[in-house]
Amino acid sequence: MATTSSTKVRFLGGAIARADLAGAIAYPEGLDGTDTEFTRLYMRHGAQWFQQEFNSDIASVCYFPDGEQRGWWLAGKRGDIHSITASGRQTESIDKAGTGPDKQGYVKKIRPIGGSLHACGYRRQVYRREGKAWQSIADPIAAKRTEVGFVFNDIDGSSASDVYAAGNRGEIYHFDGTRWQLLDSGTNVHLEGVSCHGGVCIAVGRDGVILRGDRAGFSSIGPGTPELNFWDIAVFRDTFYVAASAGVFEVGPAPAFDLRPSAFPKHVGYKLASSPERIISVGTHQLLAFDGQSVVELVCPDNQ
Repeated sequence: MATTSSTKVRFLGGAIARADLAGAIAYPEGLDGTDTEFTRLYMRHGAQWFQQEFNSDIASVCYFPDGEQRGWWLAGKRGDIHSITASGRQTESIDKAGTGPDKQGYVKKIRPIGGSLHACGYRRQVYRREGKAWQSIADPIAAKRTEVGFVFNDIDGSSASDVYAAGNRGEIYHFDGTRWQLLDSGTNVHLEGVSCHGGVCIAVGRDGVILRGDRAGFSSIGPGTPELNFWDIAVFRDTFYVAASAGVFEVGPAPAFDLRPSAFPKHVGYKLASSPERIISVGTHQLLAFDGQSVVELVCPDNQ
């Protein structure tokens, strides 16, 4: 594993399983300026911290809630998929992902949808884990090698037949279990996050873009300002939260859909993750958790 004299880390993303179990992926700042592919997973169970290290650039982490897959799942950008479950630590691979003549490009996100793990990434890649293999489910819409800049940055849905993928150039696709459909987003701004809840899907992105819709199309409900870039979105207790460099905000209910300050203090909001009991905001150096009443900081030992 990589070694560094500095222990301070920069958080890259996180996941939460329940009130007493959360995790975050991070990169040691002591490795800045190097080409070292390395990521550390921090897991906080109660008040105790544990960690695992990977010689990989981990792009995303999630927690699968039940069954044989129950545990932590991490997606490396080159298609290496790591799991920490009751069976121990294991590694799988998405054969088409990564770089090279026959590869589709980097993986960006891993997420449970409808009882199955899904992953998405460059050139409109989308995969679903079936058995212990990762099957491509988006070959018909995959961008050609000559088509540059098409990326799915995030994916979410209510079931295997109701999946949304959002990404660069304002693209939002819907998958009904058989066919992918390009939806009208009304924007060409890069979309960074998508979240679905209660029959509604919200996508967020650069320049203050917030879009609300479904498989019939999307409309803008966001402030639309270049001073506010949104990087992620999550649902906590029926409320959508969005993360920006300026902090974390709530999206108000219909019909106003006003953007409100959240209970989180102002900090560099980067990624969000939620469980029924808590939502966590992952900043550059901070992990903040909100239970609906108060916000507490989950202080990583290496950032004290």
